[in-house]
Amino acid sequence: MVLRLTVTTPSDSAARFDFSLDAPRVTLGRSASCDVQLPYPTVSAHHLTIVREGEAWLVADTGSTNGTELNGEPLERDHFTPLHEGDVLTINDLTIQARFPLYVSGGVTTSEESGELVRRMAADYLRRVDPQEAQRAWLEVLQGPDLGERWRLPPGSWSLILGGGPGVGRWALRDESLQGESVTLASDGEVCSLHLAPAARTRVVVDGHAVVGGVTVRVRAGSRIQAGRNTILYVDPLDAYLRQLEAVPHKIRHTTSPFHRIDADEEPPPAEGVGPNPTQRIERASPLPLPIPRTAAGLPLHQGQMAGLASSMARAQAAAEEPPTRSRWSALDVALLSAALVLGIGALIVLLMVFGVL
Repeated sequence: MVLRLTVTTPSDSAARFDFSLDAPRVTLGRSASCDVQLPYPTVSAHHLTIVREGEAWLVADTGSTNGTELNGEPLERDHFTPLHEGDVLTINDLTIQARFPLYVSGGVTTSEESGELVRRMAADYLRRVDPQEAQRAWLEVLQGPDLGERWRLPPGSWSLILGGGPGVGRWALRDESLQGESVTLASDGEVCSLHLAPAARTRVVVDGHAVVGGVTVRVRAGSRIQAGRNTILYVDPLDAYLRQLEAVPHKIRHTTSPFHRIDADEEPPPAEGVGPNPTQRIERASPLPLPIPRTAAGLPLHQGQMAGLASSMARAQAAAEEPPTRSRWSALDVALLSAALVLGIGALIVLLMVFGVL
C-alpha cells in the first residue's frame, strides 16, 4: 500500500506538491534527513512520523515546537493516532493530506524527484515572503580587474557567457583573458552549472577544483569561480535558504520515565554514611500513572480518539485474566444453615405424625 502525501502551501497560488512513498515508516520535517523535507521555518527538524502497522496507518507528532493538528484537533505529542483516507494534517498554515492508493501511475517518488519538489517548495516560499526580486541569484566579482561588478541573473532558465564584448546573454568583463565563448554559466530553473569549452585556454577553478575542457560542473550557493584573473562569487538565495534551514538546531525535548519525575535542578542530599554522589537524583513520591495504551507493535497510542477502544480492550483483558470467584461460608453461616435444616425436618415429621401418616 502506497502512502501519498499532498502538501499544500499557504501561497496565493495554493501550490500542491505530491509525494508517493512505499515504506513502513515515513518521517516529515525541516531537515534534509527526513523522507519528506518541508523547507519552512515553522516546521521542526523532525516534526512528524507516520508508520504502517498491518493494514493501518498511524501518525505521531515527534515533539515538534509548534505542534500539529489532525482534522482540526491537536495531536498528542509522542503518541500515535490512526490516520485514515483523506485525513488532513496541519502545521500552522501548511496542510498535508494523506491518501492510500493501491496503485500510483507515476510510481513512488525517487530521491531526485523529492529533491526537486523540495526546491520548488522553497522557491514558492521565498516568492511569497519576498515578492520582489530578492530571490533571484546573482554573480559578484570579488577579486580581479572587474572587482565589485555584479550581474543579476533572471528567474527560470538562463544562459550567460563570461567575458567578451556586450551582447545578449553575455557579461562584458574587462578581463582580457576571458575572450571568446569559452566559459558559460547556465541554469534550468533549479540547478546552476558551469561549462568550459573543449578547446578553451582559460584556466577555470570552481571551489578549488580545476575544470577540464568539455566538462560541465555543478555550481552551488557560495561557490567561488576563478575564471581568468577574476574570482566570481555565485549567490543563490534558494540554496542559501536551504542551507540556513539545516543550520538551525533542532530543539530536543528531554523526557523522563513516565513512572516518576526527577528534578534535575535540585542537588541530591548525601545518603547516610555515604559520601555525596554527583549522579544521584531525588525521586518525588507520586502515584503511578495508568499504563499507556499501545498498539500491537508496542507504539504508544493516543488516548483521545481511541479511549473507548483502549478501555474496552483493557476491561476485556482484565476479565480474561481474573480467576473465577468462589463463594466462601463462615462457620456461623454453616451452623445456622444446619440448625435451620434440622428444625425444618423435625417440623415435617411432627406434621406427618399428627395427620396419621406415620
